[in-house]
Amino acid sequence: MHTQVTSSVPVKVSTTPIFPMIQRGHAKNKDIQVLLRVEAPPAAYLKGRVPIDLVVVIDVSGSMNDPAAAAAWPDNNKLPSRLDLLKEAMKFIVRKLDDGDRLSIVPFNDRVIKEYSTGLLEISGNGRSIAGKKVDRLEAHGGTALLMPGLDEAVKVLDSRPGNSQKRVGFIVLLTDGDHTRNGFQWSRELIRGVVSKYPVHTFGLGAAHDQEALLYIAQESRGTYSFVDDENLDKIAGALAVCLVGLKTVATVDTRVSLKVTDQLSGARIERIDSGGYESRIACGGIAGEVVIGVLYAGEVKSFVVHMNVGHHCQLNVVCSYTDPDTTGSVSVEAQRPEEAVFVVDGVHLPSPVVLQHMVHFELLEMIAGFVQSEISLQKTMTMTAKQLRGNVLQSKWEEFRRARQFWGGVKLDGVEKEVNAMVISLRSGLAYVCSWVSSHHMQRATAMGSPDKVAAEFTSPEMVTMLEEARKVMTAGAVKVSTAPIFSMIPRDQTNKDFQLLLRVEAPPAVDLKGRVPIDLVAVVDVSGSMNELAATSSQSWLDVLKDAMKFIIRKLDDGDRLSIVAFNDQPVKEYSTGLLDISGDGLSIAGRKVDRLKARRGTALMPGLEEAVKILDGRPADSQSHVGFIVLITDGADTSGFQWSREAIHGGAISKYPVHAFGLGTAHDPEALLCIAQESRGTYSFVDDENLDKIADALAVCLGWLKTVAAVDTRVSLKVAEFSGARIERIDSGGYKSRVACDGASGEVVVGVLYAGEVKSFVVHLHVPAAASLSSSVEQRLITVGGWYAHAPGAGAVCIEEHGVFVKRPDQEAAIVVAPSPIVLKHMVRFKLLEIIAGFVEGEIILEEKTATAMKQLHCLVLQRMWEDSKRAGQFWGGAKLGGIKEEVDALVSSLRKGLAYVCSWVSSHQMQRATAMGSPEPDKVVAAEFMTPAMATMHAEGGAEASFSG
Repeated sequence: MHTQVTSSVPVKVSTTPIFPMIQRGHAKNKDIQVLLRVEAPPAAYLKGRVPIDLVVVIDVSGSMNDPAAAAAWPDNNKLPSRLDLLKEAMKFIVRKLDDGDRLSIVPFNDRVIKEYSTGLLEISGNGRSIAGKKVDRLEAHGGTALLMPGLDEAVKVLDSRPGNSQKRVGFIVLLTDGDHTRNGFQWSRELIRGVVSKYPVHTFGLGAAHDQEALLYIAQESRGTYSFVDDENLDKIAGALAVCLVGLKTVATVDTRVSLKVTDQLSGARIERIDSGGYESRIACGGIAGEVVIGVLYAGEVKSFVVHMNVGHHCQLNVVCSYTDPDTTGSVSVEAQRPEEAVFVVDGVHLPSPVVLQHMVHFELLEMIAGFVQSEISLQKTMTMTAKQLRGNVLQSKWEEFRRARQFWGGVKLDGVEKEVNAMVISLRSGLAYVCSWVSSHHMQRATAMGSPDKVAAEFTSPEMVTMLEEARKVMTAGAVKVSTAPIFSMIPRDQTNKDFQLLLRVEAPPAVDLKGRVPIDLVAVVDVSGSMNELAATSSQSWLDVLKDAMKFIIRKLDDGDRLSIVAFNDQPVKEYSTGLLDISGDGLSIAGRKVDRLKARRGTALMPGLEEAVKILDGRPADSQSHVGFIVLITDGADTSGFQWSREAIHGGAISKYPVHAFGLGTAHDPEALLCIAQESRGTYSFVDDENLDKIADALAVCLGWLKTVAAVDTRVSLKVAEFSGARIERIDSGGYKSRVACDGASGEVVVGVLYAGEVKSFVVHLHVPAAASLSSSVEQRLITVGGWYAHAPGAGAVCIEEHGVFVKRPDQEAAIVVAPSPIVLKHMVRFKLLEIIAGFVEGEIILEEKTATAMKQLHCLVLQRMWEDSKRAGQFWGGAKLGGIKEEVDALVSSLRKGLAYVCSWVSSHQMQRATAMGSPEPDKVVAAEFMTPAMATMHAEGGAEASFSG
């Protein structure tokens, strides 16, 4: 067999016959297979990028409001909807389109939603921002989605382009979660033939309820592809779209066709058929000529076809590929070249080419699977549930029969093919979507997302696709809250029960540079103007009120446009003439607030509760358009409450104070640490204090707090824990400090409510598990103990974002095979920290109760009590030998020493460690700001600015 050879050109065409030579008159000459390969040049060799016109048809029917993963989360009200996740994915697409491209958005439910739609927007102009705003405005409502009106509108958008758009390639992307058949429309290839055939439509089904039949038909009729993302991977829609988009952005040729012609018509050779998958192929002139219509080729793509020939005494096949170069709109033709092939000979007998055999197997398997799908689709509406559950058995039987019928294909490695079939058999328990997507992928020889962007056919991936997938992952996780875990031991012997197995749980907020936008804040400053504020600061000629005024002006200057500030001055009641509502910092609120601060005067007694209640009223009274602002309260006071109110957690529990975080600041030695700590604990805020020697540094102390408030990374953050089925494990308790945690009665699940997270923060918790013996497990198997996930929102009122789930595994070897494993030092460290916090917090609570009844001399002796409690705890912690306690010992020594002056230092330490946030403990100096591990870069920067402000004022 012979093919004509020409020089190398941008698109390469090659042929490989199954045998290099054939005995004349051999019976097998009636079906001689020739592998035909068409290879587009890689992206690096393209003359220039071809701009595209992309129309995205988006389902916004009511079902798109459904939670994205309802089965996986205990509180559906906190979940992102499918539309929320789709919006994020669409924004990724908008960002990845290039200058020169154009985008149109066509939302639909039971009709096209004109108010959300756009024509073709030039991405190089302001189209990118317009498209982003349109995506943000999308709302899901209405009845079941009708696909055809949306597709008709998309075709109209592309058809109506002016003549100067001829260099642009048009594509349609359809995204839907619904079943079109619910409204009585019956899909079939015949019904839509010609309707969607003008432009490739790449269809994406979201979740389990979409109609795979309709989406597969649309893709097949339009020469597009069908992908789907299952319920567990709806947060990866951007990745699924990236798999498709990378091809659309690298168009190499259009109108690509391969022509075949038997040059010696008297030889008796004829083309019998062409295996071309989803590409149209034709045979003409009684088998003398044939054609494969490919259409668009993406950079680096290889399309393979098998030509079946009846060969006479000799055969010469001329193969010509013609295509249009979109960059020049000129037509190009290239003849096939025959690659150098190894000749396989055993005992003088030529063996079939393995590469040709491999493609023959794939095309015959594709034919079998596509036939199976068509049969299942036609029977689907009348099938019983039992019959649907047996689909896998049917496909398995067909595969076994397929293998037996091809026993002579011993030269073909079927292991990879068998893995593909096994994956399809398993997938049929959940429906036909996976198998339909596999058929689409192999029909078009292009990658599709088969349930997840991580599940694509490896042979159809390209380096550009891998790169864009990674970009999609980074975009979807940039600004994301991450959760990680570390077990105390990496293994537990199988026959051993561990009644207290510790697991470190870490929740990490993204750094400030990764935030998708700054969350504005509403800050209410509750300022003490009682008579004691007229006293002179010990280190300054100014009064405490004068120093506080300077600090407040620093706060005002450091708030950003979009933030709002309210000042509530109080003594024994709120002082209305010095107070303000919420002032817009971006307007004239800056100067108004400054003037209000200048007018502050100190007089009368101190009552904390009325001022705090007024602050809560201000935040509660915000209009609905303020829902994106996060509300905080800062309380600054120098004195004990003189109103007679007895402060305790029980007295204020569940009241108004618990609505918003209150960050309390005590000035000097006369303030009430008990009251301020109670307020901070109940509201999930913090308690700091500045002692008499450092009152000129109030701005520094406030700066530490303001550094957090200005970098909100997440709100409504929750971490969920779910014990693995059949593990026998249960959650005993969660060490969560000042954060609320819950464990179900049966220990099967748990939750930590974190709430607000600031940029760069890390929260650490210790989960205590009961892990039983697992004698039935194989010694080589890792055991899943627990699954960790969660959710949060980027801002109040924003859609919830799921935290990616992951499992916690430990090895369960035989006792004989088990080796001695040292406990994790990092887990030990946090166990010690939580134990120390428990001791100190218990000590503080006891001291507060005794404070009014205990003589000064006895209070001083209590520092010895604290020291003894710590020593006893160290002796009880037998595992602590692996933990470095040097730094902790220094902290305990500082706490003991501080007790000679009162409880303020210890209370501030407790507040800091309960909330895992920095507080000022007497001084805002770096060595006095508690726990360096709680300082974020934003806090450090603001703290330095506060220090510079204080130095300048001084």
